[in-house]
Amino acid sequence: MKRVFTLIACFFVLFASCKKDKNQAPAYYVTADVDGTSFNFTSNNLARLMKGKNGGSLATNSELSLYGATRIDQDADAISIVISEPATTIGTGTYTGGVDDSRFVSIQYLIGPFSASAPNEYVSDLSDGGMAVKITSIDNNTVQGTFRGTLYHNGSEKSITNGKFNLPINQ
Repeated sequence: MKRVFTLIACFFVLFASCKKDKNQAPAYYVTADVDGTSFNFTSNNLARLMKGKNGGSLATNSELSLYGATRIDQDADAISIVISEPATTIGTGTYTGGVDDSRFVSIQYLIGPFSASAPNEYVSDLSDGGMAVKITSIDNNTVQGTFRGTLYHNGSEKSITNGKFNLPINQ
């Protein structure tokens, strides 16, 4: 009887110690430091990849859009990143800011609450070349990488550093 009780107690301890950690980071995320303050954009996380087409007047750029919000409500902060390239697809590598006739990198940071009468929208200056997005891994299901940039709104600016993302791709 002691052995049965000991065996049951061991199973109980084993299963009790295998609980999921409630503080575990979510599988998909966007994180960044905004003017030195860390933000976790762990709601509504997604990426969308549109593959471009080659060929004359029908040629189109490939575009990768990344998005995350701090929570799901109108007061949430949000960040979005867009890479546009004149290629049939976007792969691993570093994409930098600056704009020409065929490519750009754009970062947008929205501070909640957002309203049409008082938008708190910081955007990258496409001409300054200060943005960079590095894609370290991309496949049909996920995209991972890092980003940084300086964003502007009505004469003020915000510095985005230590940006990281791991997002599901919705094609």
